[in-house]
Amino acid sequence: MKKKLASRPSDKKRIVNSSDLSRILVFAILLAAVAAGIAFLTNHAGAMASFQSGIALITSHIINLFGGRTSVTGNVIHSSGSFALSVVTACTGLFTTGVFIVAVLAFPASFLAKLLGVLLGATGIFLINLLRLGSLFYVGVHLPNLFDRMHLLVWQSLVIVLALFLWLLWARVVAHAHHS
Repeated sequence: MKKKLASRPSDKKRIVNSSDLSRILVFAILLAAVAAGIAFLTNHAGAMASFQSGIALITSHIINLFGGRTSVTGNVIHSSGSFALSVVTACTGLFTTGVFIVAVLAFPASFLAKLLGVLLGATGIFLINLLRLGSLFYVGVHLPNLFDRMHLLVWQSLVIVLALFLWLLWARVVAHAHHS
């Protein structure tokens, strides 16, 4: 009776192949580039302040469309009462959008699919962020005791989950189109 030899590591299927490693490397490099870009923006007060103010203005207009009475000073949305919402760098959606874009660019897809993924995903995250800011404003005005929980727990988690959902949806469509 022959004794069966244990299989050698080279005989087993690799868990991670070189294509996967290169995608991970591309993801890491792109993520570092996005982080550097955001760091550059945050260190140039004029650029970031303009972006924050723009988001505050858009959010204020949306709130006013729904009957709110707001005004904007710089990056701060003021209610007609005593509540004010400050749009800081972390409230702009830049970080989430940056990670989303990196994930799209690192995924094996055509240039057109990546371009559409970046445009649609960034737009979706932007709209989600406007909804987030508007709802936080209403929570701050009407339920101020819930503001911190809604801001730090609910909406931060929800934005991440929704961005991941957008990416998974895009990746599934791209993968399905590739196999069709």
